[in-house]
Amino acid sequence: MPPKRVLPNPDTCTLKEFETTLHCAPYQRSFIRLLAIKELLFGMEFENVARMHSISKRTLSRWIAAYNREGVNAFLDKKIPGRPKKLQGEKAEQYLDLLESPPRRQDHSIGLERNFTAICTRTV
Repeated sequence: MPPKRVLPNPDTCTLKEFETTLHCAPYQRSFIRLLAIKELLFGMEFENVARMHSISKRTLSRWIAAYNREGVNAFLDKKIPGRPKKLQGEKAEQYLDLLESPPRRQDHSIGLERNFTAICTRTV
């Protein structure tokens, strides 16, 4: 006897909410997961959906379980914790300000600009 497959619950969200989320998916990974769920909701065979997206049946089952548990929000990428920052607090803000500020001009470049502008206006 084949294992009983869990299918997506169509009452988790409305079709309009689903379509909006599908078209606004920020990453391709989210889009593919939502698309697979949509295909199942519209009656495609479980095995065909898994094969079409080149994923295992177990992975598809996990996606379905996440959708049934959290709805479309399950496929919005969450921030993954990583290595802590080496610079923190005030020191990090100082470096960030330096990086974001426009580069300072050197005194001699201003003189060159004026000379270049003067030469260009004489020739025109």
